[in-house]
Amino acid sequence: AFSSTTLGTILGVLVARATSRYRFFGQKISVTFILVPLILPEIILGVCLLTVLIQLGLNLNLWTVVLGHTLIIMPFSTLIMVSAFNNLDITLEEASLDLGMNSFQPFRIIILPMVSPGIISSLLIGFVISLDEFIIAFFLTGVEPTLPVYIWAQFRFPAKLPSTMALGTILLLVSLILVSLFEYFR
Repeated sequence: AFSSTTLGTILGVLVARATSRYRFFGQKISVTFILVPLILPEIILGVCLLTVLIQLGLNLNLWTVVLGHTLIIMPFSTLIMVSAFNNLDITLEEASLDLGMNSFQPFRIIILPMVSPGIISSLLIGFVISLDEFIIAFFLTGVEPTLPVYIWAQFRFPAKLPSTMALGTILLLVSLILVSLFEYFR
């Protein structure tokens, strides 16, 4: 969840920055393709990712789950960060360039601190999505199951039901706390 959240947020920040600051050929269609995982049913996306990974000859492991979850998190992160970047005043960046900063310094010193609530919100919502995502993890996990896949597998054994229910309750509480934090930072 940490890896896919970090990757999805970084990619979301880059896409949001590019689409809110610059105009380029194919911009609308590029953003549409990035947002497609929001529309597709997750089972279709899971089967498609599984097929592509098998065709590429890659072994299924936790890194394939991270890549699948990154694909799911990136549209959410992009939408959150587009709203954060659209609320910025472009003249602050232009003034810093006039005062002698290079092209990266305004982004690091001025823009990132101003969009940090959006980044925190993106990280929190991405973590909750990745933590609760079962279908993509079910298709892409190898011999190392993720927590949702492990919980699902434990339901086959009646003796393990109480501990599985306790683990599910803890997972639900963690998700509720993270979503509450997301709402606070939003």
